[in-house]
Amino acid sequence: MSAQVLPLLFHQRWRSTAWWVVGVVATTLLVTLSYPSIAASAAAIDAYGRSLPLGLQRALGAAGGMASPAGYLDTKLFASTLPLLMSVLAIGTGTWVVAGSEGAGELELLLAGPLTRRRLVWGRALGTAAVVAVVAGSSAGALQLTLAPAGLDTGLAPGSTWLAAASTSAAALVFGALALAVGAATGRRGVAIGTAAAVLAGTWLLHGLVGTLALAGALRCVLPWTWASEGDPLSSGSSATWWWESLLLPLAVSAVLVAFGVAAFERRDLH
Repeated sequence: MSAQVLPLLFHQRWRSTAWWVVGVVATTLLVTLSYPSIAASAAAIDAYGRSLPLGLQRALGAAGGMASPAGYLDTKLFASTLPLLMSVLAIGTGTWVVAGSEGAGELELLLAGPLTRRRLVWGRALGTAAVVAVVAGSSAGALQLTLAPAGLDTGLAPGSTWLAAASTSAAALVFGALALAVGAATGRRGVAIGTAAAVLAGTWLLHGLVGTLALAGALRCVLPWTWASEGDPLSSGSSATWWWESLLLPLAVSAVLVAFGVAAFERRDLH
């Protein structure tokens, strides 16, 4: 299905993907190599974290402490910086799958041959997942190389950084798939980006409010960032909760959104 589409996608997106890798790796190194100075004030930092409202602690990943290696990485990287970066990447790439290419006048030529709309969308959706995985994996690899030099290798479960990067990527793909679906249904790049960004902001806010508002707690089953944090991979490693809630659930939701986008795209004319 994607044998023709994936090579073309990587040919078209390799420069932007390379710049994303550079930027995300640089951000990861900045976070990890700053830890020794943070660890020197561990008691004060944890006291400050405990003084924050519970919702803000959850949103920042600080509910389990901010100065331990797991708490620091969660607060500074996996509960804040990396999810937002991966979501922006996924939304941008997902929007390009149909709406961006349609606006640029590229789809008419691609679909003039034997390539069907269904194969185009599913192939590019797989390519979007691959792009996000490459960038997140680069971050996890850079992190893995600097754990020991930065003093962050204590108390972490084996392979935990790779698991955390995978769950972050899976959650981000939900928003990328939403942007893809809206773009496929409307053909409007702005509508796709705006919708996905609004849902991202809303779910991020509700994730921070889980445990403080009854409504937010009731909605936790539909919050991708709550799914991503449920398994606590940094401390607990691989678990049934991580597999089902942090990885397979967001991937399944993403697949459903892409399927909706395919169905809508096949039923409308190109702009």
